[in-house]
Amino acid sequence: MTQPRQPQKKRKILWCTMLIVFLAGMVWFAYFRWSVSRRLAQEIEALESQGYPVTLDQLDDWYQLPDGADNAADCYMEAFACRVNWDREAAQALPLVGSASWPEPNRTFDPNVLALVQEYLKDNAEVLQWLDKGAQCQHARYPVDYREGAMAPMPWLSDIRGCARLYALRMLVAIEQGKPDEFVTAFCSGLALADSLDPMPTLIGQLVRIACVGLFRGDLLERGLARLEFTDDQYIQLSNSLKSCMHVNGLVRGSAGEVCLILDGLADSPMTSGNEVSGEIQWSRVVLTPYRILGLRDRDLCEYLALTRVVLNPQVSTVQEFLKAGQLAETRREAIPRSHLMFHLMSPAMGRLSQLYARYYAGQMSTLTALAVQRYRLKTQKLPDTLATLVPAFLDEAPVDPFDGEPIRYVKQGKGFVVYSVGEDGQDNGGRERNAKDKSKSYDWTFSVQSAN
Repeated sequence: MTQPRQPQKKRKILWCTMLIVFLAGMVWFAYFRWSVSRRLAQEIEALESQGYPVTLDQLDDWYQLPDGADNAADCYMEAFACRVNWDREAAQALPLVGSASWPEPNRTFDPNVLALVQEYLKDNAEVLQWLDKGAQCQHARYPVDYREGAMAPMPWLSDIRGCARLYALRMLVAIEQGKPDEFVTAFCSGLALADSLDPMPTLIGQLVRIACVGLFRGDLLERGLARLEFTDDQYIQLSNSLKSCMHVNGLVRGSAGEVCLILDGLADSPMTSGNEVSGEIQWSRVVLTPYRILGLRDRDLCEYLALTRVVLNPQVSTVQEFLKAGQLAETRREAIPRSHLMFHLMSPAMGRLSQLYARYYAGQMSTLTALAVQRYRLKTQKLPDTLATLVPAFLDEAPVDPFDGEPIRYVKQGKGFVVYSVGEDGQDNGGRERNAKDKSKSYDWTFSVQSAN
């Protein structure tokens, strides 16, 4: 009696079906990998065609001095080498360097604290001489070799912040001694030190630059305007120094440099941290190696590069265009599914960068507007009723709040005034300053002058 052949036929059909599905999957996978690789090459080529670096050699060459230019960084590095740091206990009694608090802008410092500040500045007199010399140079190229990739050492970034505090202390002493000329000199030289980082093609340098500018532009300048009497020429000097720090070139260069470092970091590595313990497999290798093999990493990198080119568009040349591009990039980023793991690991900085620069720009515009108000008051012996009065004699155009597109706000407060931006929440709180003790209250980004000069 013969065996039924039906089960064998069914098994054969099943195996053939599985083979066809497998082959179809392989064809689809091969096409997916090919299309992703092709698109990635196109995205990289598009960046390169716009003049941005895509290799470490190109990045290092991109960060160069103009032919024949003096290098301010040479003077600054000399200053860093001879900087005198007090021991921790002694430095605690200093403002900025230590933990000593500041009095209100229209109040004087404790004489003992002021004497310590002067002693600290005296110990660093040679440092300040080198810094002042560097401030006379228009260009800077710090000693960093970007061919080493993301791990290239840049220890002098902390020195720049330390020397920025020296200039800040110099400004405080000028205020206490009633010397507006020395205040202006320290302010402008300090901004020159900060702006020496503008050509750096990495975000860490740009973040340090913004932090240093904020140090001079904020409470220190408010204090100076409340206590010192400046001439119109000195107000113009202060304004011009601030204007030189407002362009977006540095942030664009920093964003482009970060892309180059990411491309290098992903070139041959499955995104490990680079400091594995011998014989121990890191979780990142376990998780991300299959992600790379399947082509999902390159897919996410394509999305990241496409999004970055929105911000790096050569037509984005003004502050407003940069902020709009950042907002557009953030909107597109949020639309990418969360399943694009690597994309969302790489891209969050985009939204934060745009928001950070909006804060920075709002602060700069508020400060420039306050200086224009002071110039008006110096000339007319009264405060303007509206900011429109300042255009065009003291401001080229009405300043715009980057957060809502409306004019920067201005409110008189007795003999003083406040100029402010509404901030991220878009709410006009009448110029309310941030309260560190009560974070529940909304606030504005303010610049205030508490009393007339």
